[in-house]
Amino acid sequence: MIIEKGHSDNKQWYSSLSALKIPTESITYKRVIIRIPKIGTIMKVSILFLVVFVLCVFACGEDKQQKLSALAVLANDSLITTNLNIYIDSCWNKHDTTFLSQISTEDFIRNLNGIPVASTKREMQAHMYVFFTAFPDLKLKLGKSVKKGNTVFLHWTTSGTHTGVYGEADATGKKVLVKGLSQLYFDTDGKLYGEDVVFNELDFLQQLGYTLNLPVVE
Repeated sequence: MIIEKGHSDNKQWYSSLSALKIPTESITYKRVIIRIPKIGTIMKVSILFLVVFVLCVFACGEDKQQKLSALAVLANDSLITTNLNIYIDSCWNKHDTTFLSQISTEDFIRNLNGIPVASTKREMQAHMYVFFTAFPDLKLKLGKSVKKGNTVFLHWTTSGTHTGVYGEADATGKKVLVKGLSQLYFDTDGKLYGEDVVFNELDFLQQLGYTLNLPVVE
C-alpha cells in the first residue's frame, strides 16, 4: 500500500471551504493507492501453501502409522514374553500341558537334536508326558535368552530323578542334570508354533548308566 499527499482540484470543495473562510492552501488530503498482487503471484503462494499443507498431513499420517506399528510390536513382544513364561513355568515346571492349548498353535512342531518328536499340539503333550513319567520331579531352569523378531534363543538347564520308565529303560533312581539350547518360534499373534532343541544326548544317557561300546571290527 502506498500513500501519497496532494492538493485537491475539486472546485466545489474549494467553494465550500471559501464559504467557511478556511484557507484552501492549508488543506490537503491523502490519496490512498492499493496495489493488488498479480494473479500469478497469488497462484504461486496458493500452490506453496497447498504443498506445505499436504506435506504436514502426510507427515502426521506417517507419524501415526509409525506409532501404531510400534504399539503392535510392543503388544506382540508382550504376548511372546507371557506365553514363553507359561510354557516354561506351567507346562514344564508344573507339568500341566493343558496350557499348550492357549499358548501354541495346533500344528506345533518340536525337533530334538534334529529329529522330529512332535508335529501337532497333542503329540507335543504326549512327548512331554514321557519325561514327566520318567522324571516326576523334573524342573527346567532358564539361563541366558535372546529375542530376535518373533524368535527366542534360550539356554536352559533341566534336572530330575529317574524314578519312572523312560522308553524301554526301567527306573534307575539316578539324578540327571542336562544343559541345552532351544530356538522357539512365535507367530504374529504371539503363539508358539515350533521349537528346535539341541542338547548332549550321550551325556544324558550316560548319566542314566548307559555306556558306549566300541564297534566290533572283523
